[in-house]
Amino acid sequence: MVFNRVFVHLPLPPLPPLLPLLSILAVSAVFITLSGVKIAKNALRAAGLGTPEKPLTPTLIEQFKLSDTYIDGAFALEQGFIFSAMILAGITVYIIERKFRQAAYWSVSAAVISWVGLMHSYRWTVADTVVNFGWGTGTPWAIGYIMLAILFFYVDWQERRKT
Repeated sequence: MVFNRVFVHLPLPPLPPLLPLLSILAVSAVFITLSGVKIAKNALRAAGLGTPEKPLTPTLIEQFKLSDTYIDGAFALEQGFIFSAMILAGITVYIIERKFRQAAYWSVSAAVISWVGLMHSYRWTVADTVVNFGWGTGTPWAIGYIMLAILFFYVDWQERRKT
């Protein structure tokens, strides 16, 4: 398999002392996205949307996509952004350290948090998107995190087999 030869079996040089910086960059990406969402929502309100006469609706997502802006992902990242930042930073650190089992555990925890709606799941209100708590409300994201965990467990298994 090409995956095994390219990613798993290559020896890595010693890690530089910049590892904490890389986890900060992962967290920063979440906060930069959050800032962009806030700016987009404020621009929509300034344009007269987000009122009872012109509420924010899912049709906005299609309008954004016409300009190659996938705002639905940003809305999802906005919900539970503290969890997102911590979990993505944890996953990033463990990938860099080649501790794939720990990265898988972080992914499983993200799946559980997403499943119950604490992260990524949102619903529309008149003037905003808000977190959507509930059993199974974040199913698509939970499935994605489970798939990621399976990948990490597989890579960990491959790493252990070669030693």
